[in-house]
Amino acid sequence: RFGTLIDSVYITGRTLLAFSVFVIAGQFVRTVHDFELVLRAAALGVLVTATLMILMSLPMTRVQVTDLVFSNRFLEPAASSVTEKYTRLEDGARGRTLVGVAILGATFINAAWPLAAIMLRWPWPVGIWRIIAAAACFIAPMGVLMSYSRGPIVGTVLILLAVVFLGLRRLSPGILRPIAFGIGLVMIVGVGSQIFFFDRVVTRFAATIEDPTGEGSYERTLGYVEPFWHVIEHPRFLFLGEGNTVRYTEVDIRPEQVGMATHSLFAISYYSYGMVAAFLYMILLFRALAYVTALAIRRRGTPVGFFAQPLVLSVVALLPWAAFGHAAVSAPRG
Repeated sequence: RFGTLIDSVYITGRTLLAFSVFVIAGQFVRTVHDFELVLRAAALGVLVTATLMILMSLPMTRVQVTDLVFSNRFLEPAASSVTEKYTRLEDGARGRTLVGVAILGATFINAAWPLAAIMLRWPWPVGIWRIIAAAACFIAPMGVLMSYSRGPIVGTVLILLAVVFLGLRRLSPGILRPIAFGIGLVMIVGVGSQIFFFDRVVTRFAATIEDPTGEGSYERTLGYVEPFWHVIEHPRFLFLGEGNTVRYTEVDIRPEQVGMATHSLFAISYYSYGMVAAFLYMILLFRALAYVTALAIRRRGTPVGFFAQPLVLSVVALLPWAAFGHAAVSAPRG
């Protein structure tokens, strides 16, 4: 329809690669040792990502980290724009990581943090990796906080509530203590300090509560209503969307999703793949949550229940991102 056949084939291939993770993970992670390797990678990933988020957010370290890491096109393809933006900032700002922008980086931290937390209670010797996991857990809440993104901060709160109300005691040391440590650190430094950027979070939360359909919030509110209006006028969107290629290429035909509310997994998957796919995406997410939660509760005290506990929190961490963001469908890193 848009005359972008080569681009569409590329995007299709990239999407298939992303979904192949569902198959590949099941083939590669078969033993306790395999799972331990995943935990090591997650712990190291959280430590590096949260460190970069914090250092990019703090005004006294931002320039050095930008010059050392984010000006390198091999590490950051958008090096020129990142360097230009962050070297002009003087006060506290939203951090950035090699995973992507603030919301992507912080969501990754939230999702991988529980995997680092379970490594603290790993019943087998892991050597220095237990220390790395401990460092990752304690730095994770500050990494999420310094994204100054509403979704990831809500995700951290949901992780905290899940640990408390589901009785996930094995994860408590790696979740509850770091959150308490982070709150204490912020109180000591001072909420009003220039190194923080709390004004953005407070302003955005207040705007969302006071006027859910106002500027900056309407996309997240109408994302669950607008697709139903749209599909009535465009019945083909019941089964077919217009793909994601239109988000990256210039086309002469105006895409349907331009100017529409797409800030939710449901909405962006509707415009990209159709209404049936939008419901399938949501079912996939909630079925994952129901599956791992059932394992964690019913198989408590068994190895299966032990492995399922951090996965519950990892899926919980994705809920706000899916509810209020579109990157899970629209962005390669998402």
